[in-house]
Amino acid sequence: MVCRNNQFFCLSILVSVFCFAASSCNKNINSESNKAFVCFTNVSPDASPIRIVFDLTDTLTGSGAIPFGSTSGVAGNPYLTAVAGIHNLQVLGSGGQKYVDGNIALSVSHYYSFFAYDSVTSGGSLRTLILQDVLNPVADTSSSVRFLNFSSNAPFLYVQFTDARDTFYLGNRYFPFVGDRQTPSALSSNSIIKAGTYHVVGTMNSTSFYDFGSMTFTGSKIYTLYTKFPVDSTTTNSLGVIHHN
Repeated sequence: MVCRNNQFFCLSILVSVFCFAASSCNKNINSESNKAFVCFTNVSPDASPIRIVFDLTDTLTGSGAIPFGSTSGVAGNPYLTAVAGIHNLQVLGSGGQKYVDGNIALSVSHYYSFFAYDSVTSGGSLRTLILQDVLNPVADTSSSVRFLNFSSNAPFLYVQFTDARDTFYLGNRYFPFVGDRQTPSALSSNSIIKAGTYHVVGTMNSTSFYDFGSMTFTGSKIYTLYTKFPVDSTTTNSLGVIHHN
């Protein structure tokens, strides 16, 4: 779901929890039964490094702000732990700028990817995208790859993978700019490829090519690749990479 600032994010339907007297309605962050997991990525080239604040006080990125083209956590474990439920969420710049201020709904034991993207507008806000991550096991000879297009100057991209034996288009479809009101299901899907090293190129037509260089994908691993605004046909573009496991 693509949302504007100050809108209810509502990516997923919350799991209803019926609380009886003296039950666990007051669960806290130390409870193992009310956790949700979110990784945060900064895809805004002109925003300062971002901090994520829940309910005005809980700074999830307290160990450090997230600069452009980076994701929370570490490679293989990008997720931060939050309490499931509906929360106020703010994305703040290093100088206290409030880029996003709205609500987010998180379901118990679910995993999410949150992206703050686009250029900072005259009002100082960023656009956001929240996707539910399905981390199904992958065979040790394969990799799972999701591709997201955050480049408004490339309204759609076909993504070509080439190795020593084969050339194919990821997902056999094009990847639209995420800001064009795409549905979460269209953006959340992953493609299974053979593990290995590929040269990756984005194309819009027979004359528009964007070189993304050589990339290696390890067996049993799950990746999100994303473009960084804007892409340039005259040079090699560095894709952002999230290592989910």
